[in-house]
Amino acid sequence: MKPNRKGVKNLGKAFKLFEGVANEVYDRGGDDEVLARMELKSVRGKIVEILMGVKKFAFVNLKLVAEGISVVTESFVKGSFWRTDSAPKLYFGDNFEKWVLASIPESVPAFHGTLTKTELTKAMYDSEILTELGQPKPFSVAEFSAIVRSLVRAQPEGESGALLTNGYASIFYVQLPTQAGEEGGRVVAVSAHWDSGLRDWGFDALGVGGSRWGDGDCVFSRS
Repeated sequence: MKPNRKGVKNLGKAFKLFEGVANEVYDRGGDDEVLARMELKSVRGKIVEILMGVKKFAFVNLKLVAEGISVVTESFVKGSFWRTDSAPKLYFGDNFEKWVLASIPESVPAFHGTLTKTELTKAMYDSEILTELGQPKPFSVAEFSAIVRSLVRAQPEGESGALLTNGYASIFYVQLPTQAGEEGGRVVAVSAHWDSGLRDWGFDALGVGGSRWGDGDCVFSRS
């Protein structure tokens, strides 16, 4: 029987699950013998659940708002969005300018993907959010730029849409480019806010570790 598209997508998720487990074993100094000795019952069970599509992550302090939010963009030049006086009006915090804006490539490649939006039901630190989300892969600076450009352009004057416009934060975890001496680029939490008084979109960034986000804020991750 030929699998349907959903089945193919879920099969890919299952392979990624095991690949992630194997990579973590290798990253911690393990080898093929460690994998051979590993108890696979729980892993098999999780793969079956994904394939069957019968179980989602068991959120405790997060609430699923939407999944499969489609974002499809074309490549664009950085200056065509980030340096403009026309709508949407944008405001950048100091950290965002230093960490994110300065790292956006002059030519941003196209992005095709889907997002999951989850809401905090209580104040949570970044570590708590990421743990409950299952340690999702952060967005690259280029991916974040393409995604947020598309979402903001759909809500230039604070219209209803994927991003929050009620004063709460829309949060994205973004990995900055690797610096000398680093094994992987630093991950930061980037927030987007709609200011109904100034009528602009504000962006800022905070280091992951000490940030505590409030009840009602939302996090965007890969679906």
